[in-house]
Amino acid sequence: MHSLLIAATATMLMLAGTALGLFLNRRLPEEHLTDRTMDIVKLATGIVATIAGLVLSLLITSAKNSYDSVAMDLKGAAADFIMLDRTLEQFGDRAIDVRTTIRQAIEKALKTNLDLRASNDEQIGAVVHLHGTAQRLIRTMAMVNPGDEILRDRALSLAYDLSKARWMLQQEANDTLPLAFQLVVMLWLALIFASFGLFTPPNPIALGALVVGAISVSASIFLINELSTPFYGIVRISTTPLGDALKIIGPLR
Repeated sequence: MHSLLIAATATMLMLAGTALGLFLNRRLPEEHLTDRTMDIVKLATGIVATIAGLVLSLLITSAKNSYDSVAMDLKGAAADFIMLDRTLEQFGDRAIDVRTTIRQAIEKALKTNLDLRASNDEQIGAVVHLHGTAQRLIRTMAMVNPGDEILRDRALSLAYDLSKARWMLQQEANDTLPLAFQLVVMLWLALIFASFGLFTPPNPIALGALVVGAISVSASIFLINELSTPFYGIVRISTTPLGDALKIIGPLR
């Protein structure tokens, strides 16, 4: 909803700019709408359009790279869950409790659909508690066989890596684009469409082209916001890696 609202706002601002341009086209005296005036307006509009286009293209690239990075981090966390369970499996019955806790952490993450927003504090707190419990159980496991300490150190390292990954994913989930920055870009776009309206003949084809253009530009703003919030919204990261990890871990034995 957040991304759709911002995209809809951008569309309305561009259409409002077009309407303002059409209004000025009818109200301004002819001497203000000469060919020389049109050239100056086109020049200024070209500068603003170039800046806006560069900013939007850079934002799309940055948001896509960030989205892909988060997806890779999630796959890495799923692999660490599997490796941690396989390491603990070598302790036998002594690791049943901690392996159960790890399964619960994965199931809780799947249940929340990876919603790591700050507004979801209760669910996040439950996952944090499970991570802390797993680390405590690993530290307090009895060392019986030769090599147990090496396995425990390896398990603790994996558990700490998972906790670090979870905190990083949570920060990225709440790292959205500043609204003020987006408003500046939308004002640039509104000015560009106002200049279009100023010299656009009021016929259905020309106006329809401007509407399609406004919707297309708003779609790019929608994509930027969706890719910037990978854990919620319409374009979101799949929980398949965690689900596959749970299947691979399988029932405790």
